[in-house]
Amino acid sequence: MERGNTNEGKIQFQKLGGGSFKLDRRTKIKPGQKFWAFPEQIPVNFRDTVVPVNSHELVVKEGKLKFKEPEKVIEYDFKLRPAKEEGLFHIVGKSGKILTEEPLEEDAAKKLLSEMNA
Repeated sequence: MERGNTNEGKIQFQKLGGGSFKLDRRTKIKPGQKFWAFPEQIPVNFRDTVVPVNSHELVVKEGKLKFKEPEKVIEYDFKLRPAKEEGLFHIVGKSGKILTEEPLEEDAAKKLLSEMNA
């Protein structure tokens, strides 16, 4: 006997943030849990803490959940920061975290920086 696909038409979501909610009478969704559901099954109060796992993004328009294609915009913001040793530099990320293990000479650091920002 073959079983039918019970997830047909459903989307895999993941619950973010704190708190939990009941999807139906038997299913309790906890923080970080991945689950399959129809968009209409998710309670309105929790739709801002539930995101789809797949590549599509859901948005609420006119009280209904609809798909939105993801935008492929990736911004890199790497900078050079002088190291303690004179003439050597670190590459630093947007948050200020040092990304290089060892300080680099200026020419090598600028070359790597241009490759990272490309």
